[in-house]
Amino acid sequence: SEFDRAAEDLGVERVRNTYSGYLASCGLTIPRLDNVARTVDLALEMQRIVERYNAESNQRIALRVVINTGAVSSGLVGRAGPVYDMWGSAVNLAAAIRRSTAKPGVYVATGVYEVTRDTRRYLPAGSVSIGGREEPVWLLVEDDT
Repeated sequence: SEFDRAAEDLGVERVRNTYSGYLASCGLTIPRLDNVARTVDLALEMQRIVERYNAESNQRIALRVVINTGAVSSGLVGRAGPVYDMWGSAVNLAAAIRRSTAKPGVYVATGVYEVTRDTRRYLPAGSVSIGGREEPVWLLVEDDT
C-alpha cells in the first residue's frame, strides 16, 4: 500500500503486482513529458519505504528495481479473471535485466540513463543479451548528501 501511495503521489500508475514484483508505468494512460524522471523518483521512494520498514521491524528486506522506457502494448488479458498487463520489447528488456541482476539497487536501461544522466549519477552494471544484441545496464548511485 505504501508503494501504491508513492506511485499515486508521483503520477505513476501501478499496472499489477506479481508474486515477486510490482509492475508500474508512467505516461501510458496519461501522457507526461517527465515520465522517466517520475519513474526514477518512484524507485528512490520505494527504496526509502523499504529502509523505513526494515528499521521499524528489524527486517532485512532488499529491493531491486529495473526501469526501462519505450513503446509497449497494454490491455486486459484473460477471460475468467482478466488482469491489466503490459508487453512488448521494452518490457522484455526490463525482464531480462531483472533476471541478470541479483543485487539490490535501481537498474536502468540505456534509454532511462540517457534521459536522466544529467540529473542522476550512474555506474555501469554490465550488459544483458537480448534479441541477439548486448544492451548496457546502469546502476543508479545516490549520493549521501
